[in-house]
Amino acid sequence: MGKSNPKDSTSDPRPDHSTEGEIDPIVGEAAETDASISIEESSQEIEQLTNTLQRVQADFVNFKRRSQEDKQESLKFANGQLILKILPIVDEFHMALKQSDSADRSGSWREGFDLVFRKLHQTLESAGVTRIKPCGMPFNPFEHEALSQLETSEHKEGIIIEVIRDGYKLHDRVLRPAQVIVAKEASNENTNSSKSNLPYEEKENL
Repeated sequence: MGKSNPKDSTSDPRPDHSTEGEIDPIVGEAAETDASISIEESSQEIEQLTNTLQRVQADFVNFKRRSQEDKQESLKFANGQLILKILPIVDEFHMALKQSDSADRSGSWREGFDLVFRKLHQTLESAGVTRIKPCGMPFNPFEHEALSQLETSEHKEGIIIEVIRDGYKLHDRVLRPAQVIVAKEASNENTNSSKSNLPYEEKENL
């Protein structure tokens, strides 16, 4: 009986290493997918951070601009309280000049008085103060203070017919409203009584 040749045996106990260098295609695809998701998430985070930074920068620019505007506004009206204390002095000057209109205006005191008054007005104007001129204008509650109403047929109702005390503005803000008398539509009784006092020929023409 012959011995079997081990070389002829079909069973080989050594492991087969023919596939050691190969990568499972499923594992490779999963790794690529994870890498793509990670890159996409990173891109989204970068975009969100960029947008946030742009908004913060825009908010800071707006804040800086508003702060500058507020500062300029504060400086613009910083003298308001001081000017309000000076206005009564202007009123006294104006009243004194009106009372002296009927007197002799050729005196040197009057010339000096006029000069001081003009200088005072020029100083106020240089600070941005302007006088409100309401005569003949419709009543405006934001600029005028009505002291009384006067019935008249010469003016439309609501028209300012007399100024009792001047009003002033500092730039575009009212410092002190003008005190005024406002026209009121005359009642029928007053109209009829005024007609009865007219001569006969004028009554016929009415």
